[in-house]
Amino acid sequence: QIRSEWNVHYPQTDKANRRFNLYGYYSLTDPSRTRRVMNIWNANQYRTSVAPYVHVAVQGINGRFSPSLAAGVEFVASQARSEYHYQLFWEPYFYFDHSNEKNRLVRNDFITFQYTTTTYEKNDKKKILFSQILSAGFLAGRKGNYFEKNTIKLGLPGLQYNSVFLHPEFIFNNFFKNFQPSLKLMLYLD
Repeated sequence: QIRSEWNVHYPQTDKANRRFNLYGYYSLTDPSRTRRVMNIWNANQYRTSVAPYVHVAVQGINGRFSPSLAAGVEFVASQARSEYHYQLFWEPYFYFDHSNEKNRLVRNDFITFQYTTTTYEKNDKKKILFSQILSAGFLAGRKGNYFEKNTIKLGLPGLQYNSVFLHPEFIFNNFFKNFQPSLKLMLYLD
């Protein structure tokens, strides 16, 4: 039944030149029209999908660099050339401690909700764009002296080039005590 509904909305012609699989379709003539799994019977209106979310990042906080890796889930709603991403993920920050002549890896875990909206024109993926990204997270697991208990982070819009984001964040605890600005360079793995 789904295949017959698909064929009604996407007739098979030489111009449509698509390859199908379980996860969506790939357009050979226009790769920008490649799509993930979505509700195909509603393709002319509002499209949605749920997918795993992964990114790698490095951020500078108080003169120290901290790599991080995030894993979670995202809900994507798209209409025409606009996409709205709602992401919930676990993000450990890694610090390297060199105390007592021993090297030690210290991990601090954040749980973060992130909202991103993007609007693409034909060649926008090859330009540096203003990124409409907002995030809020809290410290769920603490080790070492890098963050205080009840630490919260807020992220503001930054810059985007394809899947690379430059995202400013502010980290604080107890209602803006120990306020620390941060700059995160993030690679979104789709």
